[in-house]
Amino acid sequence: MGECPECKSVDLIERDGEIVCRRCGLVLYTLIDTAPEWRSFTLEEDTKKSRTGMFEKLWVHDKGLTTVIGDVNLDGRGRKISARRKLKFLTLRKWQLRSSAYRTEERKLAKALNEISLLASRLSLPRHVLNEASAIYRRILRTKSITRGRAINAMAAASIYAACRITGVSKSLKEVAHASGLPVKLLGRTYRFMIRCLNITPPIEEPITCAKLIAERLKLPSEVETEAIRILKAFLEAKREKGQFPSGNPWGLAAGAVYAAIEKLCIGVSQREVAAASGVTEITVRKRFKEIEQVT
Repeated sequence: MGECPECKSVDLIERDGEIVCRRCGLVLYTLIDTAPEWRSFTLEEDTKKSRTGMFEKLWVHDKGLTTVIGDVNLDGRGRKISARRKLKFLTLRKWQLRSSAYRTEERKLAKALNEISLLASRLSLPRHVLNEASAIYRRILRTKSITRGRAINAMAAASIYAACRITGVSKSLKEVAHASGLPVKLLGRTYRFMIRCLNITPPIEEPITCAKLIAERLKLPSEVETEAIRILKAFLEAKREKGQFPSGNPWGLAAGAVYAAIEKLCIGVSQREVAAASGVTEITVRKRFKEIEQVT
């Protein structure tokens, strides 16, 4: 606000957190600071000083909002409690664990979310992917026809793969299948059925993103990655000018571009190594490499 609404003066000052007109004394508005009155410099210090509760953890069956009786047998002053009280707390702890998942649906949810957390840990996925996968599985449970006759670990792995696709984290179907110990065909079939029932439309994987990941897995120099991206962009642009759009697995196209960059820069990496890093066959790498050479 640039002027006083009463006397139209622009001589405004700030005094004790209020904007005041110097001519007529009208208080225009009060400045409200919504930030905390304390400062913190580390995450641990911020957690200790915060007065709010924890956020909802979708990867925990009760969302982490229930009370948990800890296993530290100390009182409020840090002294050891007596054997009688220790036995009492042991009983309370046991019943607390039993009551946290007493229904069949809750036990199944807890088992599935534990499986999702384990898979996310094996694949080194960030927290937001784990949260998305847990939200997807909770949607699955609301539609019982999806889970009927299907293994929990297959649905959990399909949720992880769908979350990776939605959040843009490059994890192939083979990687998720290997981490979960499931056949690739079974996981693919479960994933396709799940996204069709839930009406999920995951974004298509970009070959450029796949090329970056392949170069990272093979620990190639940065110039190889840059050259592979340049080759991919030139190939895609040439295809678009002809009114053609490459179809098929984007990992195969990315692997062909990476191998083309390797050949151009004379890096000692074989087609077999590129195929293993991209999760496709050597024939696919060779076929895509020849296709890229013809166009570019």
